[in-house]
Amino acid sequence: MATSDLSSAEVLGPLDPAYAKPKAVALLERAENRHLLDHVAMDAFGAHVFPGDILDYPPARFLGELNRQIQDGNPIHLWVNLPVCEQRCHFCQFPVVTAGHAELGGVLQRWVDANAKEVQLWLEAVPALSQVPIGAFSILGGTPTLLSDDQLGALLDFYRRCFHFREATSIRIEGTASTFSRDRLEKLKSLGIRTVSAGVQSFDDAVLTAAHCSHTAADARKYLEQALRFEVDLDLMYGMAGQDVRGFLEDVRYALAHGVTCLVLTKLHLRTFSESRSAVSGKRPAAWQSLRARRKLEAQGHRWPSLGEQYQMREEAAGILSCGRYQEHPTMYFHHPERRPSEWKALTVDQDRQFAEVGFGMGGSSSSMRAEAINATTEDAYFGLLDQGRIPLGSARGFTDQGLRKKAVKMALTSCRPLDDGLFRERHPGHSFFEAPWRRLFERLERRGLVEIDASGGRIALTDVGRTLVEAIIHTEFDQGG
Repeated sequence: MATSDLSSAEVLGPLDPAYAKPKAVALLERAENRHLLDHVAMDAFGAHVFPGDILDYPPARFLGELNRQIQDGNPIHLWVNLPVCEQRCHFCQFPVVTAGHAELGGVLQRWVDANAKEVQLWLEAVPALSQVPIGAFSILGGTPTLLSDDQLGALLDFYRRCFHFREATSIRIEGTASTFSRDRLEKLKSLGIRTVSAGVQSFDDAVLTAAHCSHTAADARKYLEQALRFEVDLDLMYGMAGQDVRGFLEDVRYALAHGVTCLVLTKLHLRTFSESRSAVSGKRPAAWQSLRARRKLEAQGHRWPSLGEQYQMREEAAGILSCGRYQEHPTMYFHHPERRPSEWKALTVDQDRQFAEVGFGMGGSSSSMRAEAINATTEDAYFGLLDQGRIPLGSARGFTDQGLRKKAVKMALTSCRPLDDGLFRERHPGHSFFEAPWRRLFERLERRGLVEIDASGGRIALTDVGRTLVEAIIHTEFDQGG
């Protein structure tokens, strides 16, 4: 049954009586917000890609737009996606491949070699890439920490030779908790890696087992205790099978007690990314996107937290983090009060920056202000294009002038920082948040408690509940803005 056929009470489900009713639930119960409720009922994860409104954009034109923009000399976020995992978590819909231990080294080397070939094609097509300052470099996946020390060292040497890394360049790597051994952490430190990130998701073994994660709760605790010489990004997910509000908040407190640099709180996503192009999904859906798989877990005694309980998790956790002076910037990313926000995100979404981003590898995504593109998301398509000597772009989209303004505002909203009308008017002459049609949009959001308008100060800020629902806002509210 479609969620639109259910009442708001049926969609939101029961609340945990031990905790307060969330502001998000009270707002989503109102008829005027039904479109928001329908969106979050099967939430899509994140807002990594901001889709263009010009479809079938020529890839060559995208590459030209990118080359022109990065000639301005502003630092960019550069990243590589190494899509190999030992096993696939049941919530994952990213484009990844799995490999057993015996074949792991060869499979990883195949992707490293392909990445080097792809980089050379990009440098030929976008010559300014070799000169633009790299503000942040991320090694994402998959599980790139499965690379051997030699493979990882060679990969970083290659990127440092090909691109303009500076002393200030922030280097970040993702992995699973079980791959961050003490020796591996020492190696990462020697390679100049500043930030380590692990999708811990939970410190509860029953939850991790149900989600088919490759690490245990003991692995997660050991990682956290050993990694604190780094800037540590720690991902926790809420909404998973077997979770309850109290258990999730215990996970948050445990991470907070260890002083993590950035705690990332991600809501379980069941909507396919391709519906909104909000992120990059592979050909194979997540196991938990199957109703049959979810019901099988229920039959085994695992309870799924209701949508209302998920918002209790989010709002109670945000309150705990606020008491610890953690600030949300951007959405989902709560950074330590004495540490910097996640640079790789801030470069692309902060209103005063919104610089370019380039992602290599299967499922990599790249953007300039005028266009965005996503790499091929299947092995056959990715390697087929490489074998033809072509950059493996799967699709590209451009932005009309109106689309460009919408994109700029959407990205700025996801930063969770107030919008600055002076900066908006400077970058988009003739347009203001306090004139039509933007004024109508923000007044509508203010009446419903999602933003606060400070006309005298020239600022518009998300409310607490607006920050909770910002991704639903940017995906549903912008048809009349621009």
